[in-house]
Amino acid sequence: MMLCFLPFLLRRKFQLTGNEDTAIGHATPTQGGATSLRWNWSSTTLIFAAALLIRLVASTVLYGLQMDPRRDYWEFGWETGRIAHSISAGKGFSAPVYGYEGPTAWMAPVYPYLLAGVFRVFGDFSKRSALAILGLNSIFSALTCFPVFHIARRVLGPRSAIWAGWAWAVYPFAIYFASVRVWETCLTTLLLSLALWLTLVLADGARPILWAIYGGLWAVAALTSPVTLSVLPALAAWIFFRTRRNGAAVYLTRAMVSGMVFLILVTPWFVRNFRTFHQFVPFRDNFGLELRMGNNGDTSDVYVDWAHPAHNPAELHELVTLGEIAYFQEKKAQALDFIRKKPGFFLWITARRFVFLWTGFWSLRHDFLANEPFEIPDVLFTTPMAIVMLIGMKQAWHAVGNATLPLLFCIALLPGIYYLTHVDLHYRHPVDPVVVIFVAYAIRNAWVRRKGASFAVQA
Repeated sequence: MMLCFLPFLLRRKFQLTGNEDTAIGHATPTQGGATSLRWNWSSTTLIFAAALLIRLVASTVLYGLQMDPRRDYWEFGWETGRIAHSISAGKGFSAPVYGYEGPTAWMAPVYPYLLAGVFRVFGDFSKRSALAILGLNSIFSALTCFPVFHIARRVLGPRSAIWAGWAWAVYPFAIYFASVRVWETCLTTLLLSLALWLTLVLADGARPILWAIYGGLWAVAALTSPVTLSVLPALAAWIFFRTRRNGAAVYLTRAMVSGMVFLILVTPWFVRNFRTFHQFVPFRDNFGLELRMGNNGDTSDVYVDWAHPAHNPAELHELVTLGEIAYFQEKKAQALDFIRKKPGFFLWITARRFVFLWTGFWSLRHDFLANEPFEIPDVLFTTPMAIVMLIGMKQAWHAVGNATLPLLFCIALLPGIYYLTHVDLHYRHPVDPVVVIFVAYAIRNAWVRRKGASFAVQA
């Protein structure tokens, strides 16, 4: 749980920020010598406390959604919950779906082991476990206020940082995913935000120890959700571009430190996978299934249940018969064969997935809306968010130029794999902090203009 203290460590120990953060409240003199308590709305501590309170309240109201006992509590974490249950029972990292007991690399290891620890303490699929893991999700989501604030502060200025921090505190999707979804989403979002913050710090010159922390942070992120690595090459190149005046040798030496720490931390998982499956399996092995689920000709939903072994007895039988590696290879071959035969359909469905991820819109068919009752509210919220985000991106580029590039890299690169496979709004959540920063910046600019003041980035 040292991760929970990393934002505080980065702020205090390494002085990655100024002294704008103060206590939640401070006393100010009043007439007659008395004091009054006045809230400091720029305090990240206050923003964090408010965000955490909102999420914990929502979790206590919504935790019951995890308690459906059908298929041995499948809804309690899906594959993650099944693997955690297996670990808690002493059977190791295995059994990702009900009815299959074999070893697995279906998920990256960090979050299943975290959930298994919760199960060991509070009981498998219990009410207390649901409250505990959703409470941890709430902490991860609330802690994201710190990197959101400091990313916005470094790129767009302190006033914009205040707006961005509070926007994240009350962001509906952040509250929902923290209080409902037992998945790595909130932890991944925190880790990627921290990595983005540290990228900005390293680009301005930093102690060598921070390069080691950088490598360790990316390793934990990759062992939580490997898709985060999609933005690492671009961010590393940007650091080099910003620090090139120090010489390539200095950059390469520090980058090697990061790389060594990264390899030291991920190698045990690679070794475990090689010993288990007798072949190299980096991080996860389920790409073939994900590709097949989104490329099979069925567009009735963004997630077609029949293509997944957890919902289809025929697919489960094939998984049990072939084993995990061979099963995923078979699904990959089926998906690639479908794409080769119908390239036009693949391009069309890829475009639809892109639209869905940024607008929430998939279909207005009656059967789809009956199964997805929040489709229209999602569209009404997500589409304006995307429009305002684009406005904020344009304004930020005009104001600070290529300083916005690391943020743009995250938005452009991380969702890319989902356009090719299949999508859900929570897949986008790791880049939502960047979305919120740009949205808050655009709204603040509009508010400042309305007040008749300049909307230039403040020093």
